[in-house]
Amino acid sequence: MAGPQIYLSLPKLGFIPDARPLPPPPVGDATLRAPFTIPSTIYHAVLRPEVPVAVASIYIVSVLVLNAINAQRKEKNNGKPKPWWIARQPWFDALVVAHNAGLIVYSGLTFLAMLRAAIQTWPGYNTDTGAAGLADAFCKMNGPRGFGDAAAYNTTLNIWEIKNSLLHLDYNGNPDPTDVGRLWNEGLAFWGWFFYVSKFYEIVDTLVIVAKGKRSPTLQTYHHSGAMLCMWAGIRYMSPPIWMFVFVNSFIHTLMYTYFTLSALNIRVPVALKRTLTSMQIVQLIWGSLYAGTHLFLQYDMPVSTSYTVTSFIKSAISSASSIASVATSTISEIIETPTPTGDMVALAKKLLLRAVGEEGIAERVTNKYGQALAPAIQAKIEEIQEQLVPHHETKWSTDLTKVDCLDTTGQAFAIYLNLLYLTPLTFLFLRFFIKAYTNRGKAGKPSDVAKKVIDASQEASRKTKDTIEDTGKRAEDEARALTDEEKRAQLRKDLQALKDGTLELSQKIGGNAKESAKQASQQVSETSQKVAEEGKKLAKEAEQKVAPAVEKAAEKGKELAKDAQAKAEPALEKAAEKGKELAKDAQGKAEPAVEKAVAQGKQLAGDAQQKAGELAKDVQAKAGEAQQKAGEVAKDAQAKAGEIVDDDKTYAEAAAEPAAGANKENQAPASQSEPVAKQESVLTATQPTRPGVVGEDKGAVPADDEDTDAMGKSGAIIDPEAAKAE
Repeated sequence: MAGPQIYLSLPKLGFIPDARPLPPPPVGDATLRAPFTIPSTIYHAVLRPEVPVAVASIYIVSVLVLNAINAQRKEKNNGKPKPWWIARQPWFDALVVAHNAGLIVYSGLTFLAMLRAAIQTWPGYNTDTGAAGLADAFCKMNGPRGFGDAAAYNTTLNIWEIKNSLLHLDYNGNPDPTDVGRLWNEGLAFWGWFFYVSKFYEIVDTLVIVAKGKRSPTLQTYHHSGAMLCMWAGIRYMSPPIWMFVFVNSFIHTLMYTYFTLSALNIRVPVALKRTLTSMQIVQLIWGSLYAGTHLFLQYDMPVSTSYTVTSFIKSAISSASSIASVATSTISEIIETPTPTGDMVALAKKLLLRAVGEEGIAERVTNKYGQALAPAIQAKIEEIQEQLVPHHETKWSTDLTKVDCLDTTGQAFAIYLNLLYLTPLTFLFLRFFIKAYTNRGKAGKPSDVAKKVIDASQEASRKTKDTIEDTGKRAEDEARALTDEEKRAQLRKDLQALKDGTLELSQKIGGNAKESAKQASQQVSETSQKVAEEGKKLAKEAEQKVAPAVEKAAEKGKELAKDAQAKAEPALEKAAEKGKELAKDAQGKAEPAVEKAVAQGKQLAGDAQQKAGELAKDVQAKAGEAQQKAGEVAKDAQAKAGEIVDDDKTYAEAAAEPAAGANKENQAPASQSEPVAKQESVLTATQPTRPGVVGEDKGAVPADDEDTDAMGKSGAIIDPEAAKAE
């Protein structure tokens, strides 16, 4: 069997994210993976979608307004940037240096923490899992280390689950925060969350630029606002590629803020280093886009422990029926085949014989050697066997290689789509900046060329101005010749002189028009700023309105899926219950013929026993007749001998006649044994009330229920009811 493989397929997950699951917050252990615990309320509150949307919207609108205000201030300051009050303070530069230095330390720590997390997650080179093991390590971010041991979210059941049946989740059904070997618990939960929050603080870079009276570039505005939303989506939905953004971007930021710190300290940085830093940022964007996009298409083989239920009631039912039949058959066989049965076997033989002769009352009181009644013992055994007819369900697991997607939730896919939409124009802006700043196409011309162009432009303007003034003077002189009014002529001369001196009303009018144009331009800028602010608010409101229905729709979709799952599960359970009842009924139907067969065999044996008892009674009756006949012969002999006795011994003759009569009654002893027979008769007469089955005054009497007796009688002699009745 081939080992696990990786595959590429078309994306299956949509763009609209589901609201679940919430990312589990980290548990601090005073190490680099999580220096301290972040309260879950704060952790989840900052990850609400309203937070990045509101901050980004306010940031964009504020930058547009401040850029417009700075443009007006620059125009009034003869085209030079006019710093704000705070930027003119002596401590402002020190504050900027501290800001950049703090971000250097933070970015460096984040880079080291994510490097450690990547090392802890790396499965190694010499493994049997190959590329599939590597994909599993960096696609599944929760749970313990191990191929196929990750905790993934089941969007159908809306629960966390682990495919390995030997591993378990936390007590609240979430991944255990103490598990190690996966990116989330190894540092991403802590440092990734703080990296997202740091995007709000990094807008201080823009405030520094604006405070100096400069314009914040479009590249920077777009970069900061987009980073807030993309980092939010990656951490909120625990999207696998987000760790790479934190890892690489923290390294780039460490270098970038080092450059900003040197610039704030007025230390000249070579152009080659700046060009290299910009190139690294562009490579980071391209690599991040490719790495993130791959997750949408990636699949791999993973060992999955699948549970299945084994129902053992069919086997139990068949074995139970066989047990009942075998117990009955073996019991009866042992009664027939065992020469000297003991215990329950003897008790069962007695019971069958007593029932065969119609003595049900005595039969019900037959007990085994432990003093237990036989019928309840057998009934208990039958009930015990029947309990096995209840269906018994057993859950078992089988582990097989199953093709799974790298992504589990729509939220993870949404974060990747959002990052791709953000990185594409950002890469274009960085490329444009690179071309303008570091290539000849974007550079200005040589100083000599610029000076020449400026001189040529000024000469052309001077020439055009002189021509205009000359034309105006000629037209004024022509009009003056046509005037006859001396006053008009004087006014015309005055205007002509004013025109030559540059003090004509026309110049004032031109100046007034310029002021009016400036005023209109200022109003237009103000209106544009207000319009941009209103448009930003409108966009923020529309974004909020779009996000809220999406969240509600996702919640409703989750409820519908849960309801559908329940609806699908209930018929299956009902069907299983009905199937169990049918199987139990079939088993009972198979068991009943076996029981009936055993009962029929018992009745047949009882009939055979009754027949044998009848034959035995006939034999006893025949022997009794023979004994009676012999007793008569003995009596005749005794009588003959008695007549021959001497007449003078009359007492002896009478004594000799009584034993003969007793012998005649008992059909046993001759006259020569008269004295022992008399003693035996007296013993039998004395024990007659205690012997069952003897004909007397209480013929057929049954001992009372409280008497300590059994079917054998206290004498221990076996009683033959059929022989007694025949006699």
